[in-house]
Amino acid sequence: MHHSLRFYRRHQGSFLRFYILGGRLTRLPLVGRVVRAVANSYGYNMHASYSLSLAQAHQVVEQSSQLLLGPCRCRQVFHHCQAPLQAELVIGVGAQVFPQVRPAEYHPISKEQAHALVDECHRRGLFHTLMQCQEHFYALCNCCQCCCVPTRLRASYGIRGTLVRLEGPTL
Repeated sequence: MHHSLRFYRRHQGSFLRFYILGGRLTRLPLVGRVVRAVANSYGYNMHASYSLSLAQAHQVVEQSSQLLLGPCRCRQVFHHCQAPLQAELVIGVGAQVFPQVRPAEYHPISKEQAHALVDECHRRGLFHTLMQCQEHFYALCNCCQCCCVPTRLRASYGIRGTLVRLEGPTL
């Protein structure tokens, strides 16, 4: 798992562009259904994001043993808005892997600072997503509607497996 996440992080910008290209392919006659089915399967089984309430985002912060602050890669790649770039909290296995790949982009923050960041992002109208690669959660991103790849794939291309609602009060 660590190797696939390390590879993903190293090439994350290319992956995000590829995901959007895949979304566009869903609009092609004949091929679109197959692409959508494959993308949904990939999202549900390999790499998904979960939409969180503000309370759930705070719960993720509380349950995290290590928190690193880094750039929201979707905003870094697509630049559709002026929302704050430093809005992704790397947690769990991500906190072990991401700094190895791009050490200058991440720095540790306290739980208090992370709670304040989540609240500030929420006030700015950003929403919270918990990112998962295979069975491991690796980041809590504070996303915007215009740049967030999972949101764009779901809303514009009908790929529902990329962003699902996390049910229940606990993680």
